[in-house]
Amino acid sequence: MQNLFKLYCEDVNRAGIEAILCKHVQSFTIYPAVGHYDGIKERAIVIDCFGTTRTIVETVAQEIIVACNQQSVGVVEIPCKAELVFKSALITSEEDLSTSMDGL
Repeated sequence: MQNLFKLYCEDVNRAGIEAILCKHVQSFTIYPAVGHYDGIKERAIVIDCFGTTRTIVETVAQEIIVACNQQSVGVVEIPCKAELVFKSALITSEEDLSTSMDGL
């Protein structure tokens, strides 16, 4: 069982945030969002990370706080079953895929 970590922060210094993530995390996804912090609406991002640890995520959050001059970064840890699905050796092309689905 792996955990999904979600980080919430203001969308400033995106290149800096991506550099921090690339330094510490093998795989992540960034989503644009609208956030509200202390009663103020702001452009925000949500970052999903799999295959890492709470310690690494907290390090990432601390570095984002410094790099983006933030008061805080929200971190949520969700226990879940996660896996990567790779291309099947049985299906090697679009033609194979449509042929394998003919009976459906």
